[in-house]
Amino acid sequence: MKQYFISSEKRFLFFYIALVLFIGILSACTLIPETEPNRYAATVEQDQLGDSYTEVKYLDQGWNSADSLWFYYTTQGSNLMPYDFFLVLEKAGESQLFRSDENMNFYRYLPQKASSSNPDALPVGWVKDDYKGKEYVGLTCAACHTGQVNYNGVGIRIDGGPATADMENIMKDIAKALKHTRENAEASQRFVKNVLARGNYKSEAEILADLSKYEQRIYDYTVINHSPTAYGYARLDAFGRIYNRVLDISSMKES
Repeated sequence: MKQYFISSEKRFLFFYIALVLFIGILSACTLIPETEPNRYAATVEQDQLGDSYTEVKYLDQGWNSADSLWFYYTTQGSNLMPYDFFLVLEKAGESQLFRSDENMNFYRYLPQKASSSNPDALPVGWVKDDYKGKEYVGLTCAACHTGQVNYNGVGIRIDGGPATADMENIMKDIAKALKHTRENAEASQRFVKNVLARGNYKSEAEILADLSKYEQRIYDYTVINHSPTAYGYARLDAFGRIYNRVLDISSMKES
């Protein structure tokens, strides 16, 4: 009877293949929770406007959890500011993170729990975008086209419905937060330390340069979209904002 021996090289190859298969299966398993019925919706016990909901339910709209999460977190190339900036930015004059669930809900952007498609628990329609080796945060259609009606402690989520968000004031307040961070020595020091800890920036000078750049960019955005009539919640002149942005870019190219 012949005896078969497996060389050390073949044993290593078999081990390597088994490891790759194991990692693949493990990665696939992490996607299974994306079918969670409530689409990782977070709840709000009590907010600044006196609203609350302890559970979120979805209407039967002919698509599943995976479809919703794809709609929420597939980037559309909107680069508002560096991603690291958004994760560590504090509210102007406060230590609370601007991106906290409490603050984002104040502007009526819908808070979410962390998931494999949204590991940093961004609100609906706020996503990370990779462009030319850098990471940015931006908005998608879902930010303005995901509605929710709260009734008797239940948030009824409507994908594609009009959001009740206040985009005018969140943009103004982001600009104020960036300005305060740049001008206040203590806030600036914390900001730089926290951004550096994320490993994508190499120096304080690089961070401060981008801080000034994106403060001005967002401030300019609020100026060209100024209206004597406040938007308030649930109102957004999307066409007007896009048109103003196109005109602004055209004028910069001509000048």
